Amino acid sequence: MVFSDKLISLGTLFTVAAVLYSIYMRDYNELDARLVNVINGLISVEEQQMKLSPKVAVGYGACVDLRVDGRELMNHFDGLTPKHHDFINELFELQESYAYYFKHGAAAERFTTNSSLFDELVASAERASGSRFVIGGNAAVMAMRMHLEGCSVLLGATLTDRHLHAIPDEIKDS
Repeated sequence: MVFSDKLISLGTLFTVAAVLYSIYMRDYNELDARLVNVINGLISVEEQQMKLSPKVAVGYGACVDLRVDGRELMNHFDGLTPKHHDFINELFELQESYAYYFKHGAAAERFTTNSSLFDELVASAERASGSRFVIGGNAAVMAMRMHLEGCSVLLGATLTDRHLHAIPDEIKDS
């Protein structure tokens, strides 16, 4: 048994010495070159994956928003009491609601069934300086953002000519 124990100890000592010798004699330039090759290979794989874009479909809500400085559209608020209205049927209700939300620094959307008031407001907004049309609606806005992030996007919504001019050609519409 003593001979086999000495043989195992001698074998272990030889193995440790061989490992230490190989570490000492290692060519670090070769290791650096191998490391550069590995890193370049990983970068190549990453670049190939970046070329693939996720496919996304969004749909339903798309519109064109007319943006205008509300202060210019509302002209003045002299004598107005800021007040919350659930629906807008008259110009003074819009002015009171605007004053209310402006005072609180909040945004709001309200519905009106008064088509003549709506048409009058749109015409006034179009004449206002700095007014501009932008893509609106959740689906269209999300489609635009996802396109900017590199996705291949299918937008399922009813689109007008104004939409089609404002949405990039790469966004497919159905």
